[in-house]
Amino acid sequence: MNFGNFPPLPFPAAYVGGGVIVHSEKGILTCKRHGEPWDNYTSACFGGYVEPSDSNAVATAIREVKEETGLLVKIEFLLGIYGPECLHYTFFSENGRYYAKATKYPGHIRPVISFVFAGRPVSGELKDSSETAGVCWKKPDDLVGENLAFFDALLLADFLNATPEKRDLGKQALKLIM
Repeated sequence: MNFGNFPPLPFPAAYVGGGVIVHSEKGILTCKRHGEPWDNYTSACFGGYVEPSDSNAVATAIREVKEETGLLVKIEFLLGIYGPECLHYTFFSENGRYYAKATKYPGHIRPVISFVFAGRPVSGELKDSSETAGVCWKKPDDLVGENLAFFDALLLADFLNATPEKRDLGKQALKLIM
């Protein structure tokens, strides 16, 4: 299994990424990803690596959502900083709350530190891209038991369980990043 062609980095080092859980009254935006290591996984977070032209991880996240879905998003708050991707999680619900449980080690560690945000669409039309297929809205309960990519189940559970206080802290943190 190929987990990406990462050029060697001096130790300790990591790539930096930006991602977004895109949500609306329609639900959570999801897709199927193309190619390894994404085959057979549903993604609930859109994002990628910070590129030299990106001013920060927020710019990366906005650019990646546009490239992968056709939508322009407004970032609402910082959900968290995650990484490296080294575990696979299962998404489930119990007593009205959502959870992510670490279920297996996928055999690799992706050296990525991801700034993950929550955002809402402001314009554009949904479309697939060279990286995505079946971009669509799903209700959280429809994602229970879905084969979510890497730590997307953890991100989704964190988003769905975020209290107003956590969201307010995330808004304050977003101001510091921008």
